[in-house]
Amino acid sequence: SLLHPDDLNTVKKQFETLFNGKKISIEYRYKKKNGAYIDLFTNAVPLQDGKSTIMGALGVARDITQKIKYENQVKQVQKMEAVGMLAGGIAHDFNNILGVITGNISHALTSIKKDEELFDVLSDVQQGAMQAQQLTQQLLTFSIGGEPIKKEVDLNRLITESATFNTRGSKTRCEFNITHDLWTVKIDKGQMNQVFGNLIINATQAMPSGGIITLQTENIETGQDHTLPLLGKHYVKLSIADQGIGISEKNMSRIFDPFFTTKQKGSGLGLATTYSIIKKHGGHITVHSKMDKGTTFHIYLPAFSKNVIKEEISTDVLHHGHGKILILDDQEPILKMVGRMLNRMGYEAVFATDGSLAIEIFRDACRSNKPFQLVILDLTIPGGMGGADTIKELLKIDPNIKAVVSSGYSNDPIMANYQDYGFSGVVPKPYTKNQITELLKTFFS
Repeated sequence: SLLHPDDLNTVKKQFETLFNGKKISIEYRYKKKNGAYIDLFTNAVPLQDGKSTIMGALGVARDITQKIKYENQVKQVQKMEAVGMLAGGIAHDFNNILGVITGNISHALTSIKKDEELFDVLSDVQQGAMQAQQLTQQLLTFSIGGEPIKKEVDLNRLITESATFNTRGSKTRCEFNITHDLWTVKIDKGQMNQVFGNLIINATQAMPSGGIITLQTENIETGQDHTLPLLGKHYVKLSIADQGIGISEKNMSRIFDPFFTTKQKGSGLGLATTYSIIKKHGGHITVHSKMDKGTTFHIYLPAFSKNVIKEEISTDVLHHGHGKILILDDQEPILKMVGRMLNRMGYEAVFATDGSLAIEIFRDACRSNKPFQLVILDLTIPGGMGGADTIKELLKIDPNIKAVVSSGYSNDPIMANYQDYGFSGVVPKPYTKNQITELLKTFFS
């Protein structure tokens, strides 16, 4: 039959209706000569003689394949938006919980000697919490959007950690060909972690029986490869190669399209997200593949400088200072956690759970000639005034205020462009003691 098997009964019933003298309107799938199905919409009316005998039928069929495809994509986008709103709310609350966990653990680790068993236990808990934070970032990528929050990053360490984490428990093995004098890039670590995770997971799934994933980093100048659509001159190139099943020529041109997938349970968002993130970083991504030979993705990211940085994991960053710090947050456990950190470092922490209260406290401090040296404002205060509205009023009181914006919605546009809103710094939640320390060093050096 040229009809799709799932549509046979529906079409049969409709034609019975037609030959009973009633007009019909029907959608069904029809097989073309090449074996592919198209969607047809048919209007038909019965043809009768003068004695009301059905002599035949007259109908018009329209190809609505593209219309159906478009409608399905619109439905998918609407579904993603709905899921995104839910995911964004969950992620914000979840980040607040993670903030209490990671903050207090990082604080506790500074009070324990490294050779004690409890130090290893708490370190494992902290690592698990940070992995949970990565999952939260994945929820936010397509749900909220926004520009990347860029910082100077040791790309070698980032890709090594991502590859190790995303191949754990699989049959694949990673081989690293790392350039140790790699130039510095300025990227959003959370977003780029998603890029690496997507590509490494795809590589792993392309080798169900196991294999080797080769990861290489190198410095390049665009003069060496002028065919690439790159505007700058100095780039860092990252290559991720597998030995898997490869990508067919038919699918190659569509792999970055939203909702296109060859996986039975795939969403078609992984590579679309990857492409979007790299473009927002001013970079470029290419892919080369041969069937049954493997696939290689090349990522080009603008070099921020030719300096080389090496990030070290540190749990005992020491910092001491003096000054008054006002913190706006609706979560009391967060306030207690941050207050505990700041007090131990020598600072005086004052709390506010609503923007209007923060404004009142800040104004009173200025009037009494005991001003705050720093203000940390959470963007989202459910049922109250958040950081975006609060900073407007605080700037009227003191145009030279030093204010830091904080939020569990790390992809919020205000977080990426904080200076445009009057802030002097940014700290995404959940944050550890090391992040608070680095923040304080910026303002109290």
